[in-house]
Formats: sequence, structure tokens, C-alpha cells
Amino acid sequence: MLEAGDGRQAATVLLRTYGPSVLRYLRSLLREEDAVDDAFSLFAEWAWTGISRFRGESSLRTWAFGVAWNAARRVTDEAWRKNKEA
Repeated sequence: MLEAGDGRQAATVLLRTYGPSVLRYLRSLLREEDAVDDAFSLFAEWAWTGISRFRGESSLRTWAFGVAWNAARRVTDEAWRKNKEA
């Protein structure tokens, strides 16, 4: 799908395939359901908008979990919490 330039379909398949395991991963990292929800939302957004930049240097699963890791880091960042409370 990516090679054919169909990023939307690739993102849909990515979220359906890895979404449940990414959600479990985020729950194990964050443990606060609000933070998990925020991180998963960021993960989905970043996966959707970034899938076209996937270069294939790793597996798609590895890339997805890297995106999830970065989303988890973002929501635990103090600046994120301050921005959310404002």
C-alpha cells in the first residue's frame, strides 16, 4: 500500500493491526487512563500523518511502537501537562 502511495489505507491497516497491542503497551507504560487515552490519540494522529514518511528501515511494527513511545514521552512531559491544564 505504501509503495502504491496509498497512505490512508496503510494507516488504516496499521491502526487495525497494531492498535490493540500499542494500547496495551501504553497502558503498561503510563498506567493512568487519561494519559493512556492522550498518548493513544497522539499515536493514532502521528501514525496517520507520518505513515507516508515510513522508509522501511525497520519493520512497520517497530516503527509503530516507536511512534507510541514518543507519544507516551510527550504526554508525560511537564510542558504537555501544563498546556493541557491551561
